[in-house]
Amino acid sequence: MTTWTQRGVIAVCVAFVAAGMLFVPRLGIEVDEAIVANGIYHHGDPWYSWKIAGAEVPVMLISYLGALKTWFYSGVFLFAAPRPIVLRLPMLLFAAASLWLFFELLDRTIGRRAAWIGMLLLATDTSYLLLNMADYGPVTLQFVFKLAALVLLVRFQQNTAN
Repeated sequence: MTTWTQRGVIAVCVAFVAAGMLFVPRLGIEVDEAIVANGIYHHGDPWYSWKIAGAEVPVMLISYLGALKTWFYSGVFLFAAPRPIVLRLPMLLFAAASLWLFFELLDRTIGRRAAWIGMLLLATDTSYLLLNMADYGPVTLQFVFKLAALVLLVRFQQNTAN
């Protein structure tokens, strides 16, 4: 990727985060968004957890939702108290990373023009922005991890084909 391409992708990611930040103080914290607290604070109990050295480590928050996001936010909450910006800014940054990964995936498989068009369409999709800004569960992490896995698989295939 050239320097100009990298700068352009960074500019789109920054604009995406800036657009998401416009909504952060305006929306209240939704129940699914706050469920990470069940594995962190004593007032809520995870659905399933392990006892390790006297500490409770949450594994499942509810029957269909794992605790990866809880593990992430338990580290974040050591440095900042829970409030809308602390809940939403990390997910916006992960969503911006997913834009970068989407560009990378399309660039490697289809071409640079398709990568620009695809990334710009995704970055300007208000549903995608709001879904990731007020992350209802592990959606944003799911996007990032799936795209990262696809980029790595494509990179592996292209490197072994040469």
